[in-house]
Amino acid sequence: MEQLSYATRTMLLAATALCGGGVVAQGAPMILPTTLAADSMTRSGTQGPYNYGGNKTLYGVAPSQLVWLRFTLPSYNSTLLSDATLTLYAANDTISNVTLEFFALNDDTAGTTEAWIEGTYTGATTAGGDTSDDNWLTHNNQPGGYLSEGSGTNKVTKLGTKVVSSSAKNTPYTFANTDSSSNALVNFLKADSNSSVTFMVRATGTTAIAVYAREDTSNLWQTTIPTGESTLALTIVPEPTSLSLLGLVGMALLRRRRH
Repeated sequence: MEQLSYATRTMLLAATALCGGGVVAQGAPMILPTTLAADSMTRSGTQGPYNYGGNKTLYGVAPSQLVWLRFTLPSYNSTLLSDATLTLYAANDTISNVTLEFFALNDDTAGTTEAWIEGTYTGATTAGGDTSDDNWLTHNNQPGGYLSEGSGTNKVTKLGTKVVSSSAKNTPYTFANTDSSSNALVNFLKADSNSSVTFMVRATGTTAIAVYAREDTSNLWQTTIPTGESTLALTIVPEPTSLSLLGLVGMALLRRRRH
């Protein structure tokens, strides 16, 4: 019978041991982009029936103003999701020591609560008159029961908070899974069933955050912010590549050697 070299036997034995021990080669992380499908803001009080879908700047501060963002997710295996980062770009000149709150609209298999319409007004009421705008997003018709936390449809999940120690105009506000409570961001995305997710953001205290909307098409986007809008990036780790095949070959060759 053909003799195997010492180096070949060592390599095959190692591969066989790795295979038998369940050791696998981990895939490199991959970043998946998403699509910003809609962005808007809502205001309470006398502006409750107003739509701001056409605004170039969106404002959020508790309890009266809320930034809304809806993303369309790509087709992917959500079990591989390891991280995600939501990024908004500051339109404030300068803010400091502001706490941002991040919420997510609970998944709705039918997609009815997540199908809110951005609209095109910049602060006009949708109440009465032309009925074509009746379903455009306002504080008075917003889904989620105005940040009513809990499980089930038409409720929201508070993902967590993040303190902005200082920020200047055009700089990013980021919120990653590590900023969320108990992996809330990744868990929320994994629970999605219709490839559509909605986030709501606001500042606490008296200082509102101001973020650019996708309606802002100024040269800013070509120079400072190439994306031109808020983004949601998903990080997945591809399924591990098993050493099973190499291990099987090794066991076959070693068995052949013994005989």
